[in-house]
Amino acid sequence: MDNYAQKVGAIGMESHATALSTQDKVAVAKHTTSLIMSAVSEPEGGLIRHFFIEANETGFIVNLIVKDSNGDKFIYNLDKLLASEVTIARVKGLDAVMMQIVTATGEESLVRVRYLSRAPSQYSSFELRARKLADGHWAMFERDRPRMFKWILFRSKIFMGVTIGVDSFELSQEQPRI
Repeated sequence: MDNYAQKVGAIGMESHATALSTQDKVAVAKHTTSLIMSAVSEPEGGLIRHFFIEANETGFIVNLIVKDSNGDKFIYNLDKLLASEVTIARVKGLDAVMMQIVTATGEESLVRVRYLSRAPSQYSSFELRARKLADGHWAMFERDRPRMFKWILFRSKIFMGVTIGVDSFELSQEQPRI
């Protein structure tokens, strides 16, 4: 994973929270966390990642939290996501899926997803929008359409029996089957 991500476990989060001052604990308690999408990575054997946005008390995004089906959890700070892309998935030692927040406001963010379309160095990309809903939680939408989605499936690109990247992606409301 990205060397700028903070990898934490349940115990790590608890010990981190106890190190906070009372004022900091109150501020953290006012943060909201929204599940914005989940992704299935066929090139990684069906690994599932759940993406959460953590917003502060004024509704601005603070962190992107990624939890995967292996039990790992990564926290990416908004400043890092605005400055450069972070690696979300790796296949055969190569960065397979990267994500970057291009713009961010208290109401909407433009997210660029870049994926390895042909190893070792050909990449393609697409953009999505994260929008704050009326209830204060966040959701993911296609960039130029008002269609909300919950799942994204990255399909393997295979050449001579070897996965060489991501062939395509599919957006859906239901968990995809691979």
